Amino acid sequence: MSDEQVLIIFQPKKKSLKVAAGTKLIEAAEKAGSIIPNVCGGRGKCGKCKIQILEPEIPFSFQEEILLSPEERAMGIHLACEVRVTENLMVKIVTEEDLATTRFLTYDLANEFEIDNHIKKIYLRLKKPDISDQIDDLHNLESSGIFAQSNIFTPLAALQNLSTFLRKNDFAATFVVEKDQIISMEANDTTDRLYGVAFDLGTTTIVGSLVDLLSGKVLQISARTNPQSKWGADVISRINYAMSEPGGLVKLQSSVIETINEIIEELCRNANVNFREIYEMSLA
Repeated sequence: MSDEQVLIIFQPKKKSLKVAAGTKLIEAAEKAGSIIPNVCGGRGKCGKCKIQILEPEIPFSFQEEILLSPEERAMGIHLACEVRVTENLMVKIVTEEDLATTRFLTYDLANEFEIDNHIKKIYLRLKKPDISDQIDDLHNLESSGIFAQSNIFTPLAALQNLSTFLRKNDFAATFVVEKDQIISMEANDTTDRLYGVAFDLGTTTIVGSLVDLLSGKVLQISARTNPQSKWGADVISRINYAMSEPGGLVKLQSSVIETINEIIEELCRNANVNFREIYEMSLA
């Protein structure tokens, strides 16, 4: 090993470390306090010690070509046990969330799906009541556009806000209808904005996808480590925890709900979507 020193910067914590040139990256990561899965003892067999090299771009070893997917290699992901550091590097420790997002991005963002959509949006400009035609707001709505040819029901919750909402928006609004019932009202014409979220609740990772319900296109994907893992690595362990610990079931449930809400917030922020525009949600 050379006496030459090279600098490694670990993101996102921006921790830096100098090591001798020729040091294995997995050894450098351990010195920096980063624990990387290493099932095979650093022999390049298990493919678990994944690390992303941000700068510079370096070639892949034979084992990396075998064990890493084309999508992972395109992101600059390497096996830490296969990389000997010969120059300054900027790297990022790859989390399960990163890998899950990569897998879903590769499949979902390249595809559009046929949506069996029960929700539709209807934009209407209603006539304004005047002295000669003092029609009430409900009958005004029910006699306009598609409402006049359909048996769309206006529930009490919508009816209570209808008059105020119409006057606030100059009698022009978008009505969100599920099957034959109004479930929401939106200002202006928002008929081109209708979204849903789909979640994959895995044992180790929770992945959420934001879907355009009009086109079937996946707009954004985000992932988090399943917080339930702190109470057991597998489903059976978590069931045992829920049964044996007071309040265990509530802890398991609330942790997942909190994570789902965090993912929805991130999806909406990245896609410039208001969470109130999400009308469908599925869990699997």
